[in-house]
Amino acid sequence: MSLSESKKLISYIIIGLGTTALTWGLWTLFDYLAQTVLQLGPETSLAGTQFLASFLVIGVSLYLNRKITFRTHARRHRSKWATAFHYYAVYTAGALLASAATYLLSKTVPNLPLELVKFSGLSLNVVINYLGQRLWIFK
Repeated sequence: MSLSESKKLISYIIIGLGTTALTWGLWTLFDYLAQTVLQLGPETSLAGTQFLASFLVIGVSLYLNRKITFRTHARRHRSKWATAFHYYAVYTAGALLASAATYLLSKTVPNLPLELVKFSGLSLNVVINYLGQRLWIFK
């Protein structure tokens, strides 16, 4: 891996940590509001508010990675909507593949610590998202 690619990957990870923290904060706030103001039960509020927080932060991630990590104003597509759609598609594919890998890993290696299983799934998701952006969206 070249120095330029290493810098991009490090920047991507730092932005990922920041946007994950933002997602966590919004998720906590939205869940609190859903349970106290809307009087939703914890099962309903957790699932809905996690999706809402994640959905909102993906746009922040797109903006920061475009400006900082890949340092480009150019996109593979002329339309901002097409870029956003592809960005969401990459993140959805990453989440689905990482979830499947996590499931398979937990079923095939029974004594593997839960933290290692979760870390493996998260790592796979980061790699898929990075490669999808680097090779497809911001090519």
